[in-house]
Amino acid sequence: MASNLFAALQNVELSTQDDTIYWILNPSGGFSVSDTRKWINNAILPSLHPSTRWNKVLPIEVKIFLWRLALDRLLTRLNLVNHGVEIGDVGCSICNHGLEDVNHVFFSCILAKELWRRIRIWTGLDINVFNSWANWLEWFDLWTTNEDVKIRLFSIVASMF
Repeated sequence: MASNLFAALQNVELSTQDDTIYWILNPSGGFSVSDTRKWINNAILPSLHPSTRWNKVLPIEVKIFLWRLALDRLLTRLNLVNHGVEIGDVGCSICNHGLEDVNHVFFSCILAKELWRRIRIWTGLDINVFNSWANWLEWFDLWTTNEDVKIRLFSIVASMF
């Protein structure tokens, strides 16, 4: 056994240079936890389009609610039925028009439309009519104004929900 080890080491040349490990996830070759986390997130976790907004002003409960809204993971009647819960009618209990899904509840229902109208009046902004959270975020991202004004409007809309 020892002779096998000596035979294997006979052709080994030792170097005086420092050992180096090259990490393929970083163009510079250096390892970082951040690069590893980004790779894992991109490779394993589901992507969320549009991306989640983590507004510093909002409480964590509101942030989580908005995240669940963007993922369509709120307990609407339609989502409950889609997960096997028998509830009977999946229509909106507020307006009796349309299915109770996140887009209806927060954008198409008469109550939601009235809340959006009041936000337009209160802020004095010419805000479009939206039919989904993704549609709202798309408009919001393209809206050019002062960053403080954007944070305030986002907070107002988030508080409405």
